[in-house]
Amino acid sequence: MTYRQKTKRILLTSLLFITSSLIAVSAGAAQLAIVIDDFGYRKQDDNRILELPPQVSIAILPNSPFGREMAEKAHRQGREILIHMPMAPISKQPLERDTLRPSMSAAEIDQLIKAAIARVPYAVGMNNHMGSAMTSDLTAMQHVMTSLSGSGFYFLDSVTIGSTKATQAAQGKPVRVLRRQVFLDNVQTEEETRKQLNRAVALARKQGSVIAIGHPHPSTVRALHKLVPMLPPDIELVSPGYMLTHAGKPSSVRPLPVKPVKPVEKEKQKPAEPEKPC
Repeated sequence: MTYRQKTKRILLTSLLFITSSLIAVSAGAAQLAIVIDDFGYRKQDDNRILELPPQVSIAILPNSPFGREMAEKAHRQGREILIHMPMAPISKQPLERDTLRPSMSAAEIDQLIKAAIARVPYAVGMNNHMGSAMTSDLTAMQHVMTSLSGSGFYFLDSVTIGSTKATQAAQGKPVRVLRRQVFLDNVQTEEETRKQLNRAVALARKQGSVIAIGHPHPSTVRALHKLVPMLPPDIELVSPGYMLTHAGKPSSVRPLPVKPVKPVEKEKQKPAEPEKPC
């Protein structure tokens, strides 16, 4: 065997090894879905979120002034869109227009959900905005799942209360339910988002998949722009809908080009009391 033949054989063997290694890593990658809630009010921050890879999904408030515009733009990017449906909390606080309440009839709930779907084009899923009172009421959530049954939507339970009945309410109905595991920005600092994203990565490695929810706060936007491009190679960024149908299979969505960035420097923070966002 000549020197040239030996060199060619070595290069071919190395290429096959690298290719098989990449396939193995991709096939065994843990899946991470990031959903950014409260879209439609802060146009500047929303647009910064839309600069992130298209695997980062968005949840749009149906009565927000820029909701339809953001949905159109996200759809052109191939980004997954959810309706961030306002639902009544236990605590008394200002509510979005057309908030779902446990006292509403099935017909009233259905009417508001259908109106929300009409206002947010290209949506494929729904999650709850606030909703501790609504999601903990089994009958009310059964009305929600019945309304969604004909839409093909999935429901992402934001889990704003431990006693949520969303999964139970979907039993016997064609609505698939996912659950949020991590909130990225209960405390609005870059350090907190970094900490929670690291937690999400650890959970994804342990469980195989994880869903994290954040909001278009300036600190969250800054942190995600720094951290998302640095996700480890064994973590695959996917949408919640992709997670439902392609568990353990690599996504074919091409990421947007990103510039390399430096890691976020750790800052000393006082531990915050756990608090579930509204």
